[in-house]
Amino acid sequence: FGYAVKSEPILHEALALAEARGDSSTVCQVLRWLGYSVSNQGRWDEAEAITRRQVALAEALELAVMEGWAQVALGWYAEQRGYMENATGEYALAVEIFRDVPDSTGLAWSLNNLGNARLDQGDRPGARESYLEAAAIARRIDYVLVEAMAANNLGVMEFEGGDPAIALAQFERAHELQGRLEYRHERISSGLNIGLCLVYLGRLKEAAVQLEVIVVEAESLDHPEIETQALLALASLRYREGRTESAKKILRRVVFDERDVSPNQRTEGMRSLAVHLAAQDSGAAAIELLEQASELLRGQANSVQALRVDNLWGELLVRDGRDREGLERLLSVEERAARIGLSGQRVPALAHAAKAYRRLDRPDSSLILLERASAVWEAERSIPTDPRWRELRGSLGSRIHTDWAVQILERTGDPQAAFDRLQPFKGRTLL
Repeated sequence: FGYAVKSEPILHEALALAEARGDSSTVCQVLRWLGYSVSNQGRWDEAEAITRRQVALAEALELAVMEGWAQVALGWYAEQRGYMENATGEYALAVEIFRDVPDSTGLAWSLNNLGNARLDQGDRPGARESYLEAAAIARRIDYVLVEAMAANNLGVMEFEGGDPAIALAQFERAHELQGRLEYRHERISSGLNIGLCLVYLGRLKEAAVQLEVIVVEAESLDHPEIETQALLALASLRYREGRTESAKKILRRVVFDERDVSPNQRTEGMRSLAVHLAAQDSGAAAIELLEQASELLRGQANSVQALRVDNLWGELLVRDGRDREGLERLLSVEERAARIGLSGQRVPALAHAAKAYRRLDRPDSSLILLERASAVWEAERSIPTDPRWRELRGSLGSRIHTDWAVQILERTGDPQAAFDRLQPFKGRTLL
């Protein structure tokens, strides 16, 4: 931001000089960087107007490469303002221009950005195609920066899609490329992602070493966001190792960090600490901590983090025997998550709400929710390649379907009906 502020008056002076000389080509170049400078100060509408002028001038002068980069900038402005459909269109036009020129550098960059926009809109196949082509082009022309970005983006997509085995290879590639560039900030980010993959793949000793290194590096670079993410992952790892007190100590470091830690990270620390407290029969303390986390997320009721906090809160209320309170919160989570398409948050909310209905002697309502949870789980669940990850992802599905079968058996006394209900889950698990 400081460089953007300093550059703007210099660029305005350069623009005036180029216009006075009638040097349209230089005007086009200056407009590109002026738009970039203004956008980095958050003045999006002004930046867009500057870049639209650049597009018109580049078209008139038949400067296709300049026009392509202007389209990339317009896509970036739209993306930063949350207009993802517009961003996709602008990036796609940039890709088309760079293919026609041809210009491999611009094509690799714009394809990577197009992948981001497509992924944000839920188009995973389109995003994967864009990232893979961007990486291939960048590798061919030795454009290390874009190859690293595309590899990291592919890793994020595969990790979020449930396949950390593939994600790990992509993160390791990004990490190696960023090392060549000596990009320390980016490298600790991909290093963190490697640590997260190792945790989920059950390679806990390797993961612990990796995460401890990232914590130290992030602290030395004064990068509290990465440091906090690494600490959260390390706490989860310690808990899996049975080192509960160590995990709680790390989480308290996150929760009570006086630096500018993001609300999402601080509340994730609170949510994780609540899990450990509840496991040690400190349910009241856990619920109190979740109340504080919810207060920090006020105004973000539909965010993933708010839904995660409320999901656990509702589960703990039900576990504490406060079924009606828990049910109200869990049904709210399910409704909000359904509205914005977060199926991963719907499944646990439905499963725990079904338990609350059953304890309130409303078996019909419980069965309806279990049936809905099964449908959402089936539609949402991917089939990752790593067997340990498949086992982890299958545990919640197992709970839903066995609860459903048990309730059918209790209501009908028909073992065949209960057995039949388990078969789709069994078949999917074997597949």
